[in-house]
Amino acid sequence: MYYVTIYSRYPIYEPAEGGYYYSGIKVMDSDKYNEFKKAKRCLRKLYKQCIADGDHEDKYWFSNESHTHFGVGGRYIGEGWYVKLERVQGKDVRGWRPYC
Repeated sequence: MYYVTIYSRYPIYEPAEGGYYYSGIKVMDSDKYNEFKKAKRCLRKLYKQCIADGDHEDKYWFSNESHTHFGVGGRYIGEGWYVKLERVQGKDVRGWRPYC
């Protein structure tokens, strides 16, 4: 199985040691495909849509050479989104972590 997953980042506040922020990541949407070619086709379609919308002109735009991981970062912690082609759904999900 292959998944085309859209992730969103959000800030998490930790009050320990004077307080600081770190980035959490959640799944916004995910599509499941049985074949790699179909998943890659969907990913290319999303990539072309982002290019057409002008997202690639953003200062924080990033993309790897095969376009299987792309998105917009952020100036501040917890801003941005990205799209990823993966074998395990929701592999990058990260939330609150206890301080210790």
